[in-house]
Amino acid sequence: MLRKARSPKPVATAVSVAVAAIMIASLGACSSERPSSASPVETDALEPERYAVIGQFDGSIAVFGDDTGVTEVDDRFEIVFEWDRANERLIGEPIIANFASRLVELAPISPDCEAPVRTTPFDLAEVVAVDIESGPIVNLTYVTLLSGGLVPIDCSGDTRTIDSNRSETQLALAVPSNALDKSGGAPVSIEANGWTVSFTRSRPGAL
Repeated sequence: MLRKARSPKPVATAVSVAVAAIMIASLGACSSERPSSASPVETDALEPERYAVIGQFDGSIAVFGDDTGVTEVDDRFEIVFEWDRANERLIGEPIIANFASRLVELAPISPDCEAPVRTTPFDLAEVVAVDIESGPIVNLTYVTLLSGGLVPIDCSGDTRTIDSNRSETQLALAVPSNALDKSGGAPVSIEANGWTVSFTRSRPGAL
């Protein structure tokens, strides 16, 4: 009697299950390695930023209230503020530091004359207000105090009296964001109204 040949055993079944398990595990690993919707670069770009602004003046300027008495003066101010780059707004209040002006005392116009004398203080710039707007742009207001004094008249021995004077100046400083992006954390300087103003940008948590 002829016996019917038996079909071979489905030995591939176990292999198929093992391959499928490996594929599922591999897909799970790939899924866990997918980047989030906000890359680290994008996240950093939206983090709050801290700006240190330093204004430095070093030059010749009139120190009397009638715009006479030119001499060498240096002065300085510092402003620190935090900026919400994502929402284009200021965080908290700016910190302002003012420094006293230093100047070379006035000399006589000739050896036979008396030197002019300041009778009231001189201060080139005291920052009294800071407003930060989108950009960011630093809008500051500073007060200048020009001295009163006694000035010789044509070396005659007589003097004339000069009253002191007070004035306000508004200064708009656009933060050089593109240059700061490329500076690697180094300060970037601009010139404005006779001042050299440097900007340094950092992350608040890094200080």
